[in-house]
Amino acid sequence: MRKNVYLISSILLIVFITFISLKETFSLASKFVSFFDKIVHTCAYIVLTFFWCRSLMYLKPDYKLKKNIIIVSLFLFLYGIIIEVLQSKFTLNRVGEYQDILANVLGIFLGALIFRYIRKLELNYNKGLFF
Repeated sequence: MRKNVYLISSILLIVFITFISLKETFSLASKFVSFFDKIVHTCAYIVLTFFWCRSLMYLKPDYKLKKNIIIVSLFLFLYGIIIEVLQSKFTLNRVGEYQDILANVLGIFLGALIFRYIRKLELNYNKGLFF
């Protein structure tokens, strides 16, 4: 059941982020909006990384934790680059920015750290290391 919830959630997140990323918007070019946009990118990729790591953990339980994180990180990194290219080529008022890719990478890194930390807590709890 859990693997289905995480997989469905992960797929829905990708679809939602793709839709939002490629949807035409009004141009609000200010430094505040630009900075806020980077925070949104980082947070979105933290959530994406966490959910995709959980999905892969349940789908491929024989994979080591590090392998799951590497697979998810590479997938999301490439996904982020593809979205930025699509924004610059197929939308009228959106541009692909390397700063967005850097924010995505930061989100992937933080999401992987959070996933590893929570997974370690779960394993320690299952071993009875908590009172």
